[in-house]
Amino acid sequence: MAKRLVERQSGQFLVNSQTNPKEHCNNVVSQKEEKDEIERERDEKEREKKRSEGETKLKIRREVFLKKIYHTLMTLQKKKRK
Repeated sequence: MAKRLVERQSGQFLVNSQTNPKEHCNNVVSQKEEKDEIERERDEKEREKKRSEGETKLKIRREVFLKKIYHTLMTLQKKKRK
């Protein structure tokens, strides 16, 4: 008992501290918001990757198309020379 009185006098509390329920709720919301942000970033990266892949495919198609045109023109030019 005397020890408790000394502790109280020195400014220490005997009661165990408990988590404030409002702080706990805010923390849960913050974790959910953080998770949502991570998912949004992941989705954006996925969209960017697909967009980049689409642009690459388009570039390849253009190259193939131009090569076919070039080949056709060269063939026509050879026939014209003969």
